[in-house]
Amino acid sequence: MTAVFSVPKVKPQPRRLLRSYAFALAVAVATGISSVAHAQSASDSAQVMETIKKLEARVAALEGDYKRAKQDAAEARAEVRALRHNTAIASATTNKQAPIASGAMPTNTAATLSHATDAPAGLYSMSAKSPRPIDPGWGGLYVGAAFGLDAVHARESFSETDNIVTTDTGLSVTSVDTGTENIRQAYNGQSLGAVSSLSLGYNYMIDSKDVLGAQAEGGLADTHVNLKGSGALTTTTTIVNTPPGGAAGTSGSTNTNSNTTLTDLIENHWLVSALLRGGRLVDSSDYVYLLGGYTYGRFQAEGEGFGLSGGTVGAGWERQVVPGWTLKAEYRYTRFQDKDLLFTNQNRQTQATTGGYLSVQNTSVANDTHFSDLDMHSVWVGVSHYFGSY
Repeated sequence: MTAVFSVPKVKPQPRRLLRSYAFALAVAVATGISSVAHAQSASDSAQVMETIKKLEARVAALEGDYKRAKQDAAEARAEVRALRHNTAIASATTNKQAPIASGAMPTNTAATLSHATDAPAGLYSMSAKSPRPIDPGWGGLYVGAAFGLDAVHARESFSETDNIVTTDTGLSVTSVDTGTENIRQAYNGQSLGAVSSLSLGYNYMIDSKDVLGAQAEGGLADTHVNLKGSGALTTTTTIVNTPPGGAAGTSGSTNTNSNTTLTDLIENHWLVSALLRGGRLVDSSDYVYLLGGYTYGRFQAEGEGFGLSGGTVGAGWERQVVPGWTLKAEYRYTRFQDKDLLFTNQNRQTQATTGGYLSVQNTSVANDTHFSDLDMHSVWVGVSHYFGSY
């Protein structure tokens, strides 16, 4: 009787495949031994030999399948290790962590790299870049704009002297009237106004903490200083009459009038300044400084425009809010120079009548408007942009 064996083929898988092959091998050997015994009992040696050859071929095939399954299992484990390693690199890149040091690479790096072509190409091209630290950028060129409130104080003194000589001639008498008027007034006042400016500056970093810079700026002002005062008008008159053929007669008088409700106005329209700044960084975002320099202002009073210059001192605090942009707050004090507005005038008027009467009047006027104690307190807030490297 011919024995028939049938060993089912199992798809190679790591551990389950080993168990299946071992079981199949045992069944095959047992079946073969049974077949050999049966063949021997039947004295069919040819059939026994053929059966043994088939068994040997089957065992060889099973051993080959086992080796291939073992190799496939090893390759699968290597791929798993490679995917885990590359997933860890991608996660570190996403979280902005430092890349793995070369000395800390796992021992299976060679196996990982050998399977790189089996994974997505993007996993092996990722690189983690650490963010560049913010540079405060306090050195270099900057531009800015600022707005503020100012309080301007001023004193004014006004003096005027008018000399008037009137000569009247007629048929019977000649009269000469000489008059002098002296006006003295004093004013004082302070008012609030608004100021704005644009600036251009440069900072030099002496070291990591100390900063020295220069700044030029110009802007508009809308300040009207209302002055209140009092004054007096003194008039002195002398009259000399000379009749025909007689002696001259002289008479005179002096009068004084006071006024305590006088007002005047001085206006400021624009300002320019050249300033030096120097200070220290409290930290990378905060800069405190002192400033000083020259300020020129344009004013108007008594219908006449004029300029005043003066010294400025102050202090400020500047803070970086985002890279390249800062906010600042400043206090300044400016003391302007004194100013005299002088005015002189000569005037002659002649009047004649048909009866031979002639009147000639000569008038000379000289006045002085003197401004003193003119100063400005101002507070500013502003924004600046620094052209440093970030």
